[in-house]
Amino acid sequence: RHVAKPRQPVLLALSLLGLGVANAISPYLGLQLRGIDPRIPFVFSSVALALVTLGLVAVEHRLARERASGSPSAAGDGAAAARADDASGPAPVVIFAALFAALAFQVHVFIDSAPLYLRFAAQEQMPSLSPVFWIGFNLGLLPLSLATKRWSATRVLGASAGVAAAAAASATLAPTLTTLIATQLLAGAAWAGVIVAAFAWAVARGGVGHAGAFAGAISSVLALATLL
Repeated sequence: RHVAKPRQPVLLALSLLGLGVANAISPYLGLQLRGIDPRIPFVFSSVALALVTLGLVAVEHRLARERASGSPSAAGDGAAAARADDASGPAPVVIFAALFAALAFQVHVFIDSAPLYLRFAAQEQMPSLSPVFWIGFNLGLLPLSLATKRWSATRVLGASAGVAAAAAASATLAPTLTTLIATQLLAGAAWAGVIVAAFAWAVARGGVGHAGAFAGAISSVLALATLL
């Protein structure tokens, strides 16, 4: 609603950077929080969420005022209209594809990865190895968000999912720890492309009036995959 179309993928990538950073540091954070009253991290996370929400509300109100006054920062709403190729693909097909990709991601990261690492490393090394996927995710966010500016979101989504699948398959065949780390980095970077492209598609497909509904559908299938 407020950002010109060419800037949207990069801003989507920045908004997803927190997801990658949080998952990358979670093993170390888990070690530090052992023995601490579990209510303490809940309090801190709740306060952080409240502050972020208040900040977003304040920014939204300011941008709405600028848009109503016709200021230059609100210009480019017309440029935010989606190109046909950006929003290509029947919505149910893209959303189901995102669901299957998310299921594959859950299996690879949270079920398969630890046993794969333990073929070459000791349990004590796991806090150092489990963030590798998310390091790749963070490294892939910016370049693949730029890719969605050049090619349609559905093409980037499909290509990224294909690379992620190939990397996950290669991880199961990795002969050494170094090779496994490399494939995990590649899988993480490719998953960044899937996520950025999925949300870029949602923004383009929904347009100004329904972007939230389509982005909510993508978020819902991610949550469903997590639950399953």
